Amino acid sequence: MSEPIGKSCWRSPSGIGVIDGIIRLARKLGLRWTPKASLDLLLRLGPHGDRYLPWSGGLNLKRLMASIHGVDLGPLEPGVSRRVLHRDRRIRLAAEPILSALAELQANGAASDEELLLVGRRDLRSSNSWMHNIEALVSGRERCVLFVHPSDAERAGVKDGETAMLESRVYRGPVPVHVTDEMMQGVVSLPHGWGHGDVRRWQRVAAARAGVSVNNWTDDRDVEVVVGQSILNGIPVQLKPAVSAIAGE
Repeated sequence: MSEPIGKSCWRSPSGIGVIDGIIRLARKLGLRWTPKASLDLLLRLGPHGDRYLPWSGGLNLKRLMASIHGVDLGPLEPGVSRRVLHRDRRIRLAAEPILSALAELQANGAASDEELLLVGRRDLRSSNSWMHNIEALVSGRERCVLFVHPSDAERAGVKDGETAMLESRVYRGPVPVHVTDEMMQGVVSLPHGWGHGDVRRWQRVAAARAGVSVNNWTDDRDVEVVVGQSILNGIPVQLKPAVSAIAGE
């Protein structure tokens, strides 16, 4: 199959701008834009679409829906080589900025004897915070808990089921603890997507199991040097019993 006219346009940022312009124009003309209309537009302007030409045999939503067994677009074609900009057509996995960053990570990534490294985790019943206002998905055991290795829990003086105090450079707050040997020693874990204390007015279920936001402990000064991304995992923290932490204030 030859490459349809406009294929490169469709895959470029300018091609996306064309689609956005069509949608805006349709709304100005008072046309109701639906998800199906968007899908039809993407199919028609895509690499195998009919380009809204009546004589074309390309794809549109109607033809796709009529093909109960799907549409065979032919064998897959390699596309990585067209996206590699180096003259030798090879991907540079050992670029100097990356190697330098790895060396710095090795030197600075380890926690001190008093510190643990805080990482996030995902939960089967949770997708970010989208499912936390559904009673059936948040019922049962508490899921926003800090996983701690038994050796680290013993050293910190905290026990399973207790509330402990977790502290980073920027924040200190209480967390419920779950002691488990599933965690690597020296690392503790909180699930992301929680911390619904301020949504009580319109999300009753989520607010009843608010949990804590792992972002509270994220250090705004800790930035990955290659791309400038905030570092959200491996945050140095200290774990203490809640009672002794409050008494020491």
